[in-house]
Amino acid sequence: MFRVRLGRDRRDAVAVVRGAGCAGDRDRLLEDARRQGFTDDYRGVRVAASGRRFWIEKTLLWNLLDADGHRCGQAALIRDWRDVT
Repeated sequence: MFRVRLGRDRRDAVAVVRGAGCAGDRDRLLEDARRQGFTDDYRGVRVAASGRRFWIEKTLLWNLLDADGHRCGQAALIRDWRDVT
């Protein structure tokens, strides 16, 4: 699980990347990042801390490495998001 800061609405400032019913999407995202070191152009439904559901789109996720080259986390750039309608 990781968190993403969103700036559109303070009530939804933190989105937890583990949406209900999206386990397969999340698994694919993480497996691609593990295998390649990154994944690009990911799209999936996520749930904000307030419970609001929204799409994240055009997402780039990459692994963070420590000084010894071991994975120590991940970072993401979410280029677009919109409410689920």
